[in-house]
Amino acid sequence: MTLLNLQSIAPHARANERRHRSNINSIVRARTVVRHRQAKTLPKKKF
Repeated sequence: MTLLNLQSIAPHARANERRHRSNINSIVRARTVVRHRQAKTLPKKKF
């Protein structure tokens, strides 16, 4: 969905697109950090 939205953006909004992409990357990074934090706090499962 985001890829289609980025493709439909006008060429003059390239800077906004770049900023939007960096925001998405930061959000994904924050999510992974939270996931790792939760994995540390949760008891390890023995397989």
